[in-house]
Amino acid sequence: MKKRIISLLLLTTMLTSLAACGGDSDGDRENTDTAPTSTDTAEVLPAGIEKKNWDAEFTILYPYWGLYENSFFAEENSGEAMNVALFNRQLKVEEYLGVDIINHKVAGIEAVMPAVQEGVMAGDDLYQMVLTHCITNTAAMITSGYLLDLNTVSTINLDGEWWNHVSNKNLSVLGKQYFAISDYMLPDPNAVLFNKTMINDYKLENPYDLVREGKWTIDKMMEMMSAVTKDNGDSVWDVKDTYGFGCPDDWYLASFIYSSGLTLTEKNEDDELIFAMDKERAYTMAEKLNALLSSPDTFIYAFTIDNDPTRIAGESMNVSNGRSLFSLVASSKLDDYRETTIDFGILPYPKLDEDQENYISNDWSGMMCVPSSVQNPEMVGEVIELLSYYTADEVIPAYYDVVLGEKLSRDDDSKEMLSIIFDGIVFDAGMNYFGFTSGVNAFWDIGDRISGSGWGGYASFLAANKSSAEATIKAFNEAVADVE
Repeated sequence: MKKRIISLLLLTTMLTSLAACGGDSDGDRENTDTAPTSTDTAEVLPAGIEKKNWDAEFTILYPYWGLYENSFFAEENSGEAMNVALFNRQLKVEEYLGVDIINHKVAGIEAVMPAVQEGVMAGDDLYQMVLTHCITNTAAMITSGYLLDLNTVSTINLDGEWWNHVSNKNLSVLGKQYFAISDYMLPDPNAVLFNKTMINDYKLENPYDLVREGKWTIDKMMEMMSAVTKDNGDSVWDVKDTYGFGCPDDWYLASFIYSSGLTLTEKNEDDELIFAMDKERAYTMAEKLNALLSSPDTFIYAFTIDNDPTRIAGESMNVSNGRSLFSLVASSKLDDYRETTIDFGILPYPKLDEDQENYISNDWSGMMCVPSSVQNPEMVGEVIELLSYYTADEVIPAYYDVVLGEKLSRDDDSKEMLSIIFDGIVFDAGMNYFGFTSGVNAFWDIGDRISGSGWGGYASFLAANKSSAEATIKAFNEAVADVE
Protein backbone atom coordinates (compact mmCIF):
# COMPACT_ATOMS: atom_id res chain seq x y z
CA MET A 1 0.00 0.00 0.00
CA LYS A 2 1.17 3.51 -0.78
CA LYS A 3 0.62 4.57 2.82
CA ARG A 4 -0.68 8.11 3.27
CA ILE A 5 1.37 8.95 6.34
CA ILE A 6 3.26 12.04 5.39
CA SER A 7 6.66 13.03 6.72
CA LEU A 8 7.11 16.51 8.09
CA LEU A 9 9.07 17.57 5.02
CA LEU A 10 6.45 16.19 2.69
CA LEU A 11 3.67 17.74 4.78
CA THR A 12 5.24 21.16 4.31
CA THR A 13 5.74 20.58 0.61
CA MET A 14 2.15 19.50 0.10
CA LEU A 15 0.78 22.39 2.10
CA THR A 16 2.69 24.76 -0.17
CA SER A 17 1.38 22.92 -3.19
CA LEU A 18 -2.19 23.09 -1.90
CA ALA A 19 -1.92 26.79 -1.29
CA ALA A 20 -0.52 27.40 -4.76
CA CYS A 21 -3.06 25.23 -6.54
CA GLY A 22 -6.18 25.90 -4.47
CA GLY A 23 -5.99 22.42 -2.94
CA ASP A 24 -5.96 20.68 -6.33
CA SER A 25 -2.75 18.67 -6.51
CA ASP A 26 -2.03 15.26 -7.97
CA GLY A 27 1.13 14.79 -5.94
CA ASP A 28 3.78 12.88 -7.86
CA ARG A 29 1.42 11.77 -10.62
CA GLU A 30 0.83 13.71 -13.80
CA ASN A 31 -1.89 16.35 -13.52
CA THR A 32 -5.20 14.97 -14.77
CA ASP A 33 -7.33 18.12 -14.85
CA THR A 34 -7.69 17.30 -18.53
CA ALA A 35 -8.49 13.64 -18.30
CA PRO A 36 -6.43 11.38 -20.56
CA THR A 37 -8.06 9.36 -23.29
CA SER A 38 -7.34 5.85 -24.37
CA THR A 39 -5.79 7.16 -27.62
CA ASP A 40 -3.28 9.41 -25.86
CA THR A 41 -0.57 6.98 -24.80
CA ALA A 42 1.74 9.82 -23.77
CA GLU A 43 -0.21 10.37 -20.57
CA VAL A 44 -0.46 8.01 -17.63
CA LEU A 45 -4.00 6.77 -17.16
CA PRO A 46 -5.23 7.44 -13.60
CA ALA A 47 -5.44 4.07 -11.82
CA GLY A 48 -4.85 2.52 -15.24
CA ILE A 49 -8.43 3.35 -16.28
CA GLU A 50 -9.31 4.69 -19.72
CA LYS A 51 -11.60 7.69 -20.11
CA LYS A 52 -15.15 6.77 -21.06
CA ASN A 53 -18.80 7.77 -20.74
CA TRP A 54 -20.85 5.33 -18.68
CA ASP A 55 -23.81 7.74 -18.71
CA ALA A 56 -24.93 6.36 -15.35
CA GLU A 57 -25.64 7.33 -11.78
CA PHE A 58 -23.37 6.16 -8.97
CA THR A 59 -25.09 6.44 -5.60
CA ILE A 60 -23.14 6.26 -2.34
CA LEU A 61 -25.17 5.30 0.73
CA TYR A 62 -23.77 6.52 4.05
CA PRO A 63 -24.95 7.24 7.61
CA TYR A 64 -24.66 10.60 9.34
CA TRP A 65 -21.85 9.47 11.60
CA GLY A 66 -18.18 10.05 12.29
CA LEU A 67 -16.02 11.44 9.52
CA TYR A 68 -18.86 10.98 7.04
CA GLU A 69 -20.44 14.08 8.57
CA ASN A 70 -17.94 16.57 7.18
CA SER A 71 -14.82 14.91 5.73
CA PHE A 72 -16.08 12.78 2.82
CA PHE A 73 -18.36 14.91 0.67
CA ALA A 74 -18.58 18.43 -0.74
CA GLU A 75 -21.59 19.40 -2.81
CA GLU A 76 -20.14 22.80 -3.68
CA ASN A 77 -16.74 24.50 -3.75
CA SER A 78 -16.33 26.70 -0.68
CA GLY A 79 -12.69 27.53 -1.31
CA GLU A 80 -11.48 25.87 1.91
CA ALA A 81 -8.65 23.42 1.17
CA MET A 82 -10.32 20.22 2.40
CA ASN A 83 -13.60 21.15 0.74
CA VAL A 84 -11.83 21.95 -2.52
CA ALA A 85 -10.08 18.59 -2.50
CA LEU A 86 -13.36 16.71 -1.90
CA PHE A 87 -15.21 18.71 -4.53
CA ASN A 88 -12.47 18.26 -7.13
CA ARG A 89 -12.26 14.52 -6.46
CA GLN A 90 -15.92 14.00 -7.26
CA LEU A 91 -15.84 16.31 -10.26
CA LYS A 92 -12.81 14.58 -11.80
CA VAL A 93 -14.34 11.12 -11.45
CA GLU A 94 -17.67 12.28 -12.85
CA GLU A 95 -16.08 13.93 -15.88
CA TYR A 96 -13.58 11.17 -16.58
CA LEU A 97 -16.06 8.29 -16.42
CA GLY A 98 -19.28 10.04 -17.43
CA VAL A 99 -21.12 9.32 -14.19
CA ASP A 100 -23.26 11.37 -11.84
CA ILE A 101 -22.20 10.69 -8.24
CA ILE A 102 -25.05 11.01 -5.75
CA ASN A 103 -24.28 11.04 -2.03
CA HIS A 104 -27.31 9.62 -0.21
CA LYS A 105 -27.39 10.12 3.56
CA VAL A 106 -29.44 8.09 6.01
CA ALA A 107 -30.16 9.20 9.55
CA GLY A 108 -27.95 6.85 11.51
CA ILE A 109 -25.76 3.75 11.52
CA GLU A 110 -28.69 1.37 12.12
CA ALA A 111 -30.42 2.58 8.94
CA VAL A 112 -27.70 1.34 6.58
CA MET A 113 -28.47 -2.39 6.54
CA PRO A 114 -32.26 -2.01 5.99
CA ALA A 115 -31.55 0.30 3.04
CA VAL A 116 -29.17 -2.22 1.49
CA GLN A 117 -31.55 -5.08 2.24
CA GLU A 118 -34.39 -3.29 0.49
CA GLY A 119 -32.47 -2.98 -2.74
CA VAL A 120 -30.98 -6.48 -2.70
CA MET A 121 -34.25 -8.26 -1.87
CA ALA A 122 -36.06 -6.35 -4.62
CA GLY A 123 -33.23 -6.87 -7.08
CA ASP A 124 -32.96 -3.11 -7.53
CA ASP A 125 -29.70 -1.34 -8.26
CA LEU A 126 -30.34 1.40 -5.68
CA TYR A 127 -26.81 1.92 -4.36
CA GLN A 128 -23.45 1.26 -5.96
CA MET A 129 -21.28 1.77 -2.90
CA VAL A 130 -22.12 1.66 0.80
CA LEU A 131 -20.19 3.23 3.67
CA THR A 132 -20.85 1.63 7.03
CA HIS A 133 -20.19 2.04 10.72
CA CYS A 134 -17.08 0.21 11.93
CA ILE A 135 -19.13 -2.51 13.66
CA THR A 136 -22.92 -2.20 13.30
CA ASN A 137 -24.50 -4.98 11.19
CA THR A 138 -21.33 -5.64 9.22
CA ALA A 139 -21.25 -9.41 9.80
CA ALA A 140 -25.01 -9.68 9.21
CA MET A 141 -24.71 -7.94 5.86
CA ILE A 142 -22.10 -10.51 4.81
CA THR A 143 -23.90 -13.64 5.99
CA SER A 144 -27.26 -12.43 4.62
CA GLY A 145 -25.79 -12.30 1.13
CA TYR A 146 -26.26 -8.57 0.74
CA LEU A 147 -22.70 -7.81 -0.32
CA LEU A 148 -20.57 -8.45 -3.37
CA ASP A 149 -17.19 -10.16 -3.09
CA LEU A 150 -14.91 -7.42 -4.39
CA ASN A 151 -12.50 -10.06 -5.68
CA THR A 152 -15.09 -10.83 -8.36
CA VAL A 153 -15.10 -7.27 -9.76
CA SER A 154 -12.68 -7.24 -12.67
CA THR A 155 -12.15 -3.47 -12.58
CA ILE A 156 -11.15 -3.33 -8.92
CA ASN A 157 -7.42 -3.79 -8.40
CA LEU A 158 -7.00 -4.63 -4.74
CA ASP A 159 -3.26 -4.82 -5.34
CA GLY A 160 -3.23 -1.12 -6.26
CA GLU A 161 -1.20 1.20 -4.06
CA TRP A 162 -4.34 3.11 -3.07
CA TRP A 163 -5.67 0.03 -1.21
CA ASN A 164 -4.69 -0.92 2.34
CA HIS A 165 -3.34 -4.41 1.77
CA VAL A 166 -2.76 -5.26 5.44
CA SER A 167 -6.24 -4.19 6.55
CA ASN A 168 -7.92 -5.93 3.62
CA LYS A 169 -6.10 -9.15 4.43
CA ASN A 170 -7.37 -8.89 8.00
CA LEU A 171 -10.94 -8.26 6.82
CA SER A 172 -11.13 -11.02 4.22
CA VAL A 173 -12.80 -14.32 5.12
CA LEU A 174 -12.31 -17.58 3.26
CA GLY A 175 -10.68 -15.64 0.44
CA LYS A 176 -13.71 -13.36 0.05
CA GLN A 177 -13.41 -9.58 0.33
CA TYR A 178 -16.81 -8.17 1.28
CA PHE A 179 -15.43 -5.14 3.11
CA ALA A 180 -12.30 -3.32 2.03
CA ILE A 181 -10.27 -0.27 2.94
CA SER A 182 -8.82 2.03 0.32
CA ASP A 183 -7.39 5.50 0.70
CA TYR A 184 -10.95 6.74 0.16
CA MET A 185 -11.74 5.62 3.73
CA LEU A 186 -10.16 8.39 5.81
CA PRO A 187 -8.91 6.94 9.11
CA ASP A 188 -10.10 7.86 12.60
CA PRO A 189 -7.71 6.47 15.23
CA ASN A 190 -7.69 7.50 18.87
CA ALA A 191 -4.80 9.43 20.39
CA VAL A 192 -3.47 10.67 23.74
CA LEU A 193 -3.41 14.37 24.55
CA PHE A 194 -1.06 15.81 27.15
CA ASN A 195 -0.88 19.11 29.01
CA LYS A 196 2.42 20.78 28.10
CA THR A 197 2.24 23.24 30.98
CA MET A 198 2.03 20.40 33.51
CA ILE A 199 4.98 18.66 31.87
CA ASN A 200 7.06 21.79 32.32
CA ASP A 201 5.78 22.71 35.80
CA TYR A 202 6.48 19.24 37.21
CA LYS A 203 9.74 18.88 35.24
CA LEU A 204 8.62 15.62 33.65
CA GLU A 205 10.26 13.86 30.74
CA ASN A 206 9.46 15.13 27.25
CA PRO A 207 6.71 12.80 25.94
CA TYR A 208 7.74 13.41 22.33
CA ASP A 209 11.25 12.17 23.06
CA LEU A 210 9.86 9.14 24.87
CA VAL A 211 7.89 8.22 21.75
CA ARG A 212 10.91 8.69 19.48
CA GLU A 213 13.08 6.57 21.77
CA GLY A 214 10.50 3.78 21.99
CA LYS A 215 10.06 4.37 25.72
CA TRP A 216 6.45 5.61 25.69
CA THR A 217 4.79 2.68 27.48
CA ILE A 218 1.87 2.16 29.86
CA ASP A 219 4.33 1.90 32.75
CA LYS A 220 5.98 5.21 31.81
CA MET A 221 2.60 6.89 31.46
CA MET A 222 1.60 5.74 34.96
CA GLU A 223 4.89 6.94 36.39
CA MET A 224 4.29 10.42 34.99
CA MET A 225 0.63 10.43 36.07
CA SER A 226 1.50 9.92 39.71
CA ALA A 227 3.56 13.11 39.79
CA VAL A 228 0.64 15.49 39.23
CA THR A 229 -2.43 14.06 41.00
CA LYS A 230 -3.55 16.26 43.88
CA ASP A 231 -6.63 17.13 45.89
CA ASN A 232 -7.92 20.70 45.74
CA GLY A 233 -7.96 20.92 49.53
CA ASP A 234 -11.50 19.78 50.34
CA SER A 235 -10.46 16.14 50.94
CA VAL A 236 -13.12 14.96 48.47
CA TRP A 237 -11.83 13.28 45.33
CA ASP A 238 -14.03 14.44 42.45
CA VAL A 239 -13.93 16.31 39.15
CA LYS A 240 -12.66 19.44 40.91
CA ASP A 241 -9.31 17.81 41.65
CA THR A 242 -6.26 17.28 39.43
CA TYR A 243 -5.48 13.86 37.94
CA GLY A 244 -2.75 12.26 35.93
CA PHE A 245 -5.21 10.69 33.50
CA GLY A 246 -8.71 11.72 32.47
CA CYS A 247 -10.19 8.63 30.85
CA PRO A 248 -13.46 8.27 28.89
CA ASP A 249 -14.87 4.75 28.97
CA ASP A 250 -16.09 2.32 26.30
CA TRP A 251 -14.38 2.26 22.90
CA TYR A 252 -11.55 4.56 23.95
CA LEU A 253 -10.39 1.84 26.33
CA ALA A 254 -10.59 -0.83 23.63
CA SER A 255 -7.80 0.96 21.78
CA PHE A 256 -5.38 -0.27 24.46
CA ILE A 257 -5.85 -3.78 23.03
CA TYR A 258 -4.37 -2.68 19.72
CA SER A 259 -1.71 -0.38 21.14
CA SER A 260 -0.50 -3.44 23.06
CA GLY A 261 0.05 -5.38 19.83
CA LEU A 262 -3.05 -7.57 20.10
CA THR A 263 -6.12 -8.21 17.94
CA LEU A 264 -9.32 -10.06 18.83
CA THR A 265 -8.94 -12.42 15.88
CA GLU A 266 -6.26 -13.73 13.55
CA LYS A 267 -6.33 -16.06 10.52
CA ASN A 268 -5.61 -19.76 9.95
CA GLU A 269 -4.26 -21.30 6.76
CA ASP A 270 -7.78 -21.46 5.28
CA ASP A 271 -8.33 -17.70 5.78
CA GLU A 272 -10.83 -18.40 8.54
CA LEU A 273 -11.03 -16.11 11.54
CA ILE A 274 -9.79 -17.59 14.81
CA PHE A 275 -9.87 -16.29 18.39
CA ALA A 276 -6.61 -14.57 19.37
CA MET A 277 -7.02 -13.24 22.91
CA ASP A 278 -5.72 -16.32 24.71
CA LYS A 279 -2.06 -15.32 24.45
CA GLU A 280 0.31 -14.52 27.27
CA ARG A 281 0.48 -10.97 25.94
CA ALA A 282 -3.26 -10.59 26.56
CA TYR A 283 -2.73 -11.48 30.23
CA THR A 284 0.00 -8.84 30.48
CA MET A 285 -2.15 -6.24 28.75
CA ALA A 286 -5.09 -6.89 31.09
CA GLU A 287 -2.83 -6.66 34.14
CA LYS A 288 -1.34 -3.34 33.07
CA LEU A 289 -4.71 -1.95 31.97
CA ASN A 290 -6.19 -2.90 35.33
CA ALA A 291 -3.37 -1.07 37.11
CA LEU A 292 -3.93 1.98 34.93
CA LEU A 293 -7.70 2.13 35.34
CA SER A 294 -7.74 1.36 39.06
CA SER A 295 -5.04 3.91 39.80
CA PRO A 296 -6.01 6.83 42.09
CA ASP A 297 -4.38 9.00 39.43
CA THR A 298 -7.11 8.07 36.92
CA PHE A 299 -10.52 9.73 36.61
CA ILE A 300 -12.95 7.66 34.48
CA TYR A 301 -16.05 9.23 32.99
CA ALA A 302 -18.75 8.26 30.48
CA PHE A 303 -18.30 9.50 26.95
CA THR A 304 -21.25 11.05 25.11
CA ILE A 305 -22.90 9.26 22.21
CA ASP A 306 -24.38 11.90 19.93
CA ASN A 307 -28.14 11.80 19.55
CA ASP A 308 -28.53 8.95 22.04
CA PRO A 309 -30.74 10.12 24.94
CA THR A 310 -30.27 6.82 26.77
CA ARG A 311 -26.65 7.64 27.58
CA ILE A 312 -25.82 10.29 30.15
CA ALA A 313 -22.29 11.66 30.03
CA GLY A 314 -20.51 12.00 33.34
CA GLU A 315 -18.22 14.83 34.31
CA SER A 316 -15.40 15.04 31.81
CA MET A 317 -11.75 15.26 32.75
CA ASN A 318 -9.46 16.06 29.85
CA VAL A 319 -6.54 18.35 29.10
CA SER A 320 -8.81 21.20 28.05
CA ASN A 321 -9.89 21.88 31.65
CA GLY A 322 -6.30 22.16 32.87
CA ARG A 323 -6.70 19.47 35.55
CA SER A 324 -5.52 16.39 33.67
CA LEU A 325 -2.02 15.56 32.48
CA PHE A 326 -3.19 12.96 29.94
CA SER A 327 -6.52 12.27 28.27
CA LEU A 328 -7.83 10.32 25.28
CA VAL A 329 -9.36 11.71 22.09
CA ALA A 330 -10.64 10.47 18.75
CA SER A 331 -8.77 12.16 15.91
CA SER A 332 -12.12 13.09 14.36
CA LYS A 333 -12.91 14.99 17.58
CA LEU A 334 -9.70 17.02 17.70
CA ASP A 335 -11.69 19.91 16.30
CA ASP A 336 -13.41 20.15 19.70
CA TYR A 337 -10.11 21.39 21.12
CA ARG A 338 -9.59 24.15 18.58
CA GLU A 339 -10.53 26.95 20.98
CA THR A 340 -8.98 25.65 24.20
CA THR A 341 -6.41 27.92 25.82
CA ILE A 342 -4.50 24.99 27.32
CA ASP A 343 -1.23 24.27 25.53
CA PHE A 344 -1.47 20.59 24.59
CA GLY A 345 0.38 18.02 22.53
CA ILE A 346 -0.66 14.84 20.72
CA LEU A 347 0.77 11.35 21.27
CA PRO A 348 0.04 7.78 20.15
CA TYR A 349 -1.35 5.37 22.73
CA PRO A 350 1.51 3.92 24.79
CA LYS A 351 3.06 0.57 23.89
CA LEU A 352 2.70 -2.40 26.22
CA ASP A 353 6.47 -2.54 26.74
CA GLU A 354 9.69 -1.25 25.21
CA ASP A 355 10.27 -4.53 23.36
CA GLN A 356 7.22 -3.82 21.19
CA GLU A 357 8.49 -2.52 17.88
CA ASN A 358 5.77 -0.11 16.77
CA TYR A 359 3.05 2.19 18.06
CA ILE A 360 -0.25 0.70 16.88
CA SER A 361 -3.65 2.38 16.51
CA ASN A 362 -7.00 0.82 15.71
CA ASP A 363 -9.00 2.62 13.04
CA TRP A 364 -12.47 3.51 14.31
CA SER A 365 -13.59 4.86 10.96
CA GLY A 366 -16.06 2.98 8.78
CA MET A 367 -15.68 0.53 5.91
CA MET A 368 -16.77 0.35 2.29
CA CYS A 369 -18.73 -2.38 0.54
CA VAL A 370 -20.82 -2.96 -2.59
CA PRO A 371 -24.38 -4.40 -2.62
CA SER A 372 -24.72 -7.76 -4.35
CA SER A 373 -27.56 -6.34 -6.47
CA VAL A 374 -25.41 -3.96 -8.55
CA GLN A 375 -26.13 -4.37 -12.24
CA ASN A 376 -22.90 -2.95 -13.66
CA PRO A 377 -19.99 -4.10 -11.50
CA GLU A 378 -17.46 -3.01 -14.15
CA MET A 379 -18.61 0.61 -13.85
CA VAL A 380 -18.82 0.37 -10.07
CA GLY A 381 -15.29 -0.91 -9.87
CA GLU A 382 -13.88 1.87 -12.02
CA VAL A 383 -15.60 4.59 -10.01
CA ILE A 384 -14.36 3.13 -6.72
CA GLU A 385 -10.83 2.85 -8.10
CA LEU A 386 -10.78 6.47 -9.25
CA LEU A 387 -12.34 7.79 -6.04
CA SER A 388 -9.61 6.00 -4.11
CA TYR A 389 -6.87 7.13 -6.50
CA TYR A 390 -7.80 10.81 -6.32
CA THR A 391 -8.28 10.63 -2.55
CA ALA A 392 -4.67 9.52 -2.24
CA ASP A 393 -3.35 12.44 -4.23
CA GLU A 394 -5.65 15.27 -3.19
CA VAL A 395 -7.90 14.63 -0.20
CA ILE A 396 -5.39 12.95 2.10
CA PRO A 397 -2.77 15.71 1.77
CA ALA A 398 -5.48 18.22 2.71
CA TYR A 399 -6.79 16.04 5.54
CA TYR A 400 -3.43 15.40 7.16
CA ASP A 401 -1.65 18.60 6.32
CA VAL A 402 -4.31 21.27 6.56
CA VAL A 403 -7.03 19.81 8.78
CA LEU A 404 -5.01 17.72 11.24
CA GLY A 405 -1.63 19.34 10.83
CA GLU A 406 -2.19 23.07 10.55
CA LYS A 407 -5.55 23.53 12.24
CA LEU A 408 -5.40 21.08 15.12
CA SER A 409 -1.82 20.26 16.03
CA ARG A 410 -0.01 23.17 17.59
CA ASP A 411 3.61 22.27 16.91
CA ASP A 412 5.79 20.30 14.52
CA ASP A 413 6.25 17.60 17.15
CA SER A 414 2.52 16.88 17.19
CA LYS A 415 2.53 16.65 13.39
CA GLU A 416 5.26 14.05 13.68
CA MET A 417 3.20 12.17 16.28
CA LEU A 418 0.16 12.23 13.99
CA SER A 419 2.29 10.63 11.30
CA ILE A 420 3.31 7.88 13.73
CA ILE A 421 -0.31 7.35 14.77
CA PHE A 422 -1.66 7.09 11.24
CA ASP A 423 1.26 4.98 10.07
CA GLY A 424 0.44 2.38 12.73
CA ILE A 425 -3.23 1.91 11.87
CA VAL A 426 -4.77 -1.58 11.86
CA PHE A 427 -8.21 -3.07 11.23
CA ASP A 428 -9.28 -6.08 13.29
CA ALA A 429 -12.04 -8.28 11.87
CA GLY A 430 -12.76 -9.43 15.40
CA MET A 431 -13.82 -5.92 16.34
CA ASN A 432 -15.33 -4.94 12.98
CA TYR A 433 -17.48 -8.06 12.65
CA PHE A 434 -18.15 -9.08 16.26
CA GLY A 435 -17.74 -5.94 18.36
CA PHE A 436 -21.39 -5.98 19.37
CA THR A 437 -21.80 -9.78 19.38
CA SER A 438 -22.01 -11.94 22.49
CA GLY A 439 -18.76 -13.57 23.47
CA VAL A 440 -16.34 -11.55 21.41
CA ASN A 441 -17.97 -8.38 22.71
CA ALA A 442 -16.65 -9.14 26.20
CA PHE A 443 -13.08 -8.85 24.95
CA TRP A 444 -13.74 -5.72 22.92
CA ASP A 445 -15.29 -4.27 26.07
CA ILE A 446 -12.49 -5.39 28.35
CA GLY A 447 -11.62 -1.87 29.51
CA ASP A 448 -15.12 -1.33 30.89
CA ARG A 449 -15.11 -4.81 32.42
CA ILE A 450 -11.82 -4.09 34.17
CA SER A 451 -12.91 -0.68 35.44
CA GLY A 452 -16.25 -2.02 36.68
CA SER A 453 -16.95 -3.98 39.84
CA GLY A 454 -16.11 -7.65 40.20
CA TRP A 455 -12.98 -7.87 38.02
CA GLY A 456 -11.31 -11.07 39.14
CA GLY A 457 -8.36 -11.16 36.78
CA TYR A 458 -7.83 -12.18 33.18
CA ALA A 459 -7.65 -15.92 33.77
CA SER A 460 -11.20 -16.10 35.13
CA PHE A 461 -12.41 -13.61 32.52
CA LEU A 462 -10.96 -15.71 29.70
CA ALA A 463 -12.41 -18.90 31.12
CA ALA A 464 -15.87 -17.33 31.31
CA ASN A 465 -15.92 -15.87 27.78
CA LYS A 466 -13.57 -17.78 25.48
CA SER A 467 -15.91 -20.62 24.49
CA SER A 468 -18.72 -18.21 23.60
CA ALA A 469 -16.35 -16.07 21.54
CA GLU A 470 -15.01 -19.09 19.68
CA ALA A 471 -18.56 -20.31 18.96
CA THR A 472 -19.51 -16.92 17.53
CA ILE A 473 -16.47 -16.87 15.27
CA LYS A 474 -16.96 -20.48 14.13
CA ALA A 475 -20.62 -19.83 13.25
CA PHE A 476 -19.58 -16.78 11.20
CA ASN A 477 -16.96 -18.75 9.26
CA GLU A 478 -19.52 -21.44 8.46
CA ALA A 479 -22.12 -18.89 7.39
CA VAL A 480 -19.64 -17.14 5.07
CA ALA A 481 -18.81 -20.50 3.49
CA ASP A 482 -22.52 -20.92 2.65
CA VAL A 483 -22.93 -17.50 1.04
CA GLU A 484 -23.49 -17.87 -2.70
